[in-house]
Amino acid sequence: MRIARQLSISAAGTALILFSLFYGESLQARTSLDLSGSWKVIPAGRMEDPNDGAWPSVELPGNIAPTLKQTGSVIWLRRELNVEPGRTNLSFLTGPIYDRLDVYVNGIRIGGGPETPGRPIVVTIPGSILKPGLNFIALRLESNRKISAGILQGPILVQDTEMAREVFWKSQIPSFVFSLLFLSCSIFFILLHFRVEAGRIYLPSGLGYGVLALHFMCENEILHWVLPLHGLWEITGTVSGILIPVLFYPFVIRFFRMEPPPHYRTFWWSVIGVAFLAALLYTLKLHFILEIVELSWKLLNVPIFFLAAFLTFRQLSEKQSTGGFLIAGGFLVFLIHGLVSILEGRLWGPGAIQLGFFSVIGLLIPASVIMLQLVALQRDVDLGSLKMESVNELRTRIFHHINLAIAQPVLELTEQVRQKMQEGFNRKEASAVQFRITEMEKSLDDVLELSRLEVMEEPEARVPVNVGDFLSAVLPTSGVTCTVKVHPRLELESSLELVHSAVIRLVDFPGFKSFRHIDLIVTSDLEENLHFRFLLQHDDRKTMRRMQRILTGKLPDLEGLWIQWGIIQEIIRILDGSLEVRILNKKFLCIDVRLDAHLPPEEALEREGPGLRVVSLVEQDKEAEAVARAAAANDERMPEIQFHAKMTTGEFVQWIKQKFRKSA
Repeated sequence: MRIARQLSISAAGTALILFSLFYGESLQARTSLDLSGSWKVIPAGRMEDPNDGAWPSVELPGNIAPTLKQTGSVIWLRRELNVEPGRTNLSFLTGPIYDRLDVYVNGIRIGGGPETPGRPIVVTIPGSILKPGLNFIALRLESNRKISAGILQGPILVQDTEMAREVFWKSQIPSFVFSLLFLSCSIFFILLHFRVEAGRIYLPSGLGYGVLALHFMCENEILHWVLPLHGLWEITGTVSGILIPVLFYPFVIRFFRMEPPPHYRTFWWSVIGVAFLAALLYTLKLHFILEIVELSWKLLNVPIFFLAAFLTFRQLSEKQSTGGFLIAGGFLVFLIHGLVSILEGRLWGPGAIQLGFFSVIGLLIPASVIMLQLVALQRDVDLGSLKMESVNELRTRIFHHINLAIAQPVLELTEQVRQKMQEGFNRKEASAVQFRITEMEKSLDDVLELSRLEVMEEPEARVPVNVGDFLSAVLPTSGVTCTVKVHPRLELESSLELVHSAVIRLVDFPGFKSFRHIDLIVTSDLEENLHFRFLLQHDDRKTMRRMQRILTGKLPDLEGLWIQWGIIQEIIRILDGSLEVRILNKKFLCIDVRLDAHLPPEEALEREGPGLRVVSLVEQDKEAEAVARAAAANDERMPEIQFHAKMTTGEFVQWIKQKFRKSA
């Protein structure tokens, strides 16, 4: 429910932002003189000539780069400006300019800008130079760009100064709000990457939205007004604009769990190289070369875009999912956005992407996919919790019913048999019946204990204690040979009751009654793990191997050992340990129980070399100790070899040995 509320709030916020994208248009319509349209090109030396009927014209906003090729890097434009009597507090407002603009009214320069290309300007028109009725406004545009230059986007208008400034700043609000939205998405997804283990798509999404936030923030006039580091923001915006076309390809690859395409790493090195080149060209003010690099980069990304779309639709045809359909829809949205940009002539202009209906939808699709995954994850967690609660409740009820159904009849049967034993059973029959009754009572206790352990997630209490002292007090002194080799300062922080219970249950395990001898060797490895290694000898190797296969689940349990063995496994699970059963050197059945231990902080730094001590409670079996020492050394010194295509012959042989050892 919490995620659903967050999604509803996000949807409402997005709708509000989309509404603000078009709010400025209604604002501009009030008391403004729209100067968009035809502007006359002033021939050289005819600035004051009022007769401009035969002069050539250009359209603003629009690309005047072809005209600049004829006039050089500077072009003069003029247009009539009709001012109503009494309107003197006016300002001239224009959209982004590439590269430089100076504004003249009635032949007098009133201002210019911007300080860096690609920014809008507002110029106040002094009331003293305006005449009621007909006036002339002239623009001096300067640019070295060969592909796109001039005022490429609107508005171009004259308006009351207060209203012009209001329009100017409110036009910056949508991109500023979206940059904050992308920044919040970036932080949220990056935090998810470090909190959720299975979150393969969170990091590329977080980095992608971070670059988007940086790009829109650097192009926003609010940031330029708060921190007037214009050059730094423009260079950062240029570099982020190079990165935007390729931001979400890693997201697509990780979402569909695809293998990276060939030369994937080379592609990203190329991206870094192009971004560095763009920053260098902007720093050197080689804008005409920079726009060639930007255009070439856009054209290069067209086949990459279609390749990514093809891979997406191919994966979607193999496995359908809601997220996959959203990603495929995102490619279609960006395709439509690109076609619209081509028809409007904006794709070849400077800049990476413009905020609009299609671009906003496309950019928010990765976030929507992740939100859907989070909703599905929350739903699975809730369903899993309900199922676990139901299972736990059902398990408790079942064992309660078993207790009610078996315990009382067993007690009554026990009492009746005892009375019968006193009356007519001979001693041998009475002993047999008494043994069966005792075994039945033990089995019932074990079933109840197993049911109790299965619902436990962690020990009720963890107590730190020195391992040597603990083992000296709790290890059995009869029926088993015990050898302890641990660091003198090693500590165990766990449930001592459960550890003691696991050791005693392993020593008294019914399946080991036929084994000739049991050796228990307690050691600590290089990673400060505590190992309880039980080495069991049997005269019949087939019996030993059969017991190993029963305990590992490879043979069915026909001897009724599953309850006692299940209790041992559950205890090790609760203690966050591991249990391994294997045949060692074809002589011993080895049961290795690993538990986490640790050294005190000061001892962990010193790591005393000869700090192992030996505590022999009874005379140990020399052969068993030597074999266990060799096994421990092999486990500690030889890391597990992973199979890969470039492994050597020696690694392959070791890998086969490991597989045979595990299967044994």
